[in-house]
Amino acid sequence: MRYNHPMAWSASFSEDERRVTVKRPSGSHIYFKAEAGSNDASPVGSSRKLDYRVRLLNQDLTPNTQGTPAYMDMVLPSGMSLRFSAATGEVVFVTSSSGNILSAEEYAKKVQVTYNPDGYLNSVYSQAQGLMRSIPGNNSLTLEWYVPGNVSPTNDGEFTVTGEPYKMAFYETSLEGGVTVTRITNRRAGQEPRFIERREEGNKVIIIKGEGNERIVRTIERNSLPDSKWERIETVRGINDSQPSHSTRTVKKYTDGGWLTISSTEGYNTPLAQTTLYTYNDQYRVSLEIKPDGGYTRYEYDGQGRVILQASPWAGGGEKGMR
Repeated sequence: MRYNHPMAWSASFSEDERRVTVKRPSGSHIYFKAEAGSNDASPVGSSRKLDYRVRLLNQDLTPNTQGTPAYMDMVLPSGMSLRFSAATGEVVFVTSSSGNILSAEEYAKKVQVTYNPDGYLNSVYSQAQGLMRSIPGNNSLTLEWYVPGNVSPTNDGEFTVTGEPYKMAFYETSLEGGVTVTRITNRRAGQEPRFIERREEGNKVIIIKGEGNERIVRTIERNSLPDSKWERIETVRGINDSQPSHSTRTVKKYTDGGWLTISSTEGYNTPLAQTTLYTYNDQYRVSLEIKPDGGYTRYEYDGQGRVILQASPWAGGGEKGMR
């Protein structure tokens, strides 16, 4: 278990290609490219479908349209913005989704993250949100959350807590007949505990929530198909029901633009099944969506990947479109 700390992101800039490479905390990379004369860098390659954007800035924060920028600003889907130094590749400023700006040093003081010697998350502390700590056991893990008023940092980087945690999560994993079973208990002060059981059986994952006859069973099955395709079949049913209340099948294909959804079927494996088909342009964006009733929606985009035309068949013939 790891914490997605903003300071764990890094970035580099290639002046020849005006290319930005961002490294996530997980170790994976996102790639962006700015056209000549522009300071907006859009995702390229396998990153094209991601909802990230990068702007190149000079030292005085004016748009950088040539040469090497001083800063690279990246906006995350959450609304948080990270400002990287092009010289060091490190995050130098963090802007929260609410617009609060903190330097890297200020952020590090406000959010303290510690790991144990094995590299696993030990605790996350902030003055605003309090403490979350991780307690490993024998094939188990306990997470505890404390409000700020019940937490006192010590001089050695540890924390002293008083009272009971306002929230707890307990994970216990075992092997039962060749099946990996994880049982999760979530507790919150003043509320009844909630139970989740997760079973991994080959290419299937079965998630059971609730207790007794009120349990809901969600099954997710993944299968490899020819031509670099995979299918994902998901069903939801009550513990005593023979037929699912909800079923879907999604087929995806791996391309240079990442995983693309080729088809999506609601009511899969039932007489009411309805399938939507998708085709893509050379920028790996949906260009045609064919509806279950035979209708369609056609899309066109500008150079920044924004929709500039959305057109559908018109009852009197031809198309009606929105720009």
